[in-house]
Amino acid sequence: MKLIDDIMNRINEHPGTLSSNILARGLASACSEAYGVSLLEVSAYLDSDGKKLVHELSTITLKDDYDNDDEARALKWLIDEGIIEGANR
Repeated sequence: MKLIDDIMNRINEHPGTLSSNILARGLASACSEAYGVSLLEVSAYLDSDGKKLVHELSTITLKDDYDNDDEARALKWLIDEGIIEGANR
């Protein structure tokens, strides 16, 4: 999915930053109910492009290229790269 790839690229471009961490949690949340992201943090710390990406994640199932396999790939990448921890659910 283009949206997932765009977010993964943005996280890669700015590794370890607060904004990347928030985007990573937003992406994980869009991929699994086991994760969440603070909308307060989204509002306070993301720039307008980051906020748009999170908004797009909120409607991920409506995207023309929506694919559960891409969600699984993104979640695995986030965990494998140590960006987020695996959920215990």
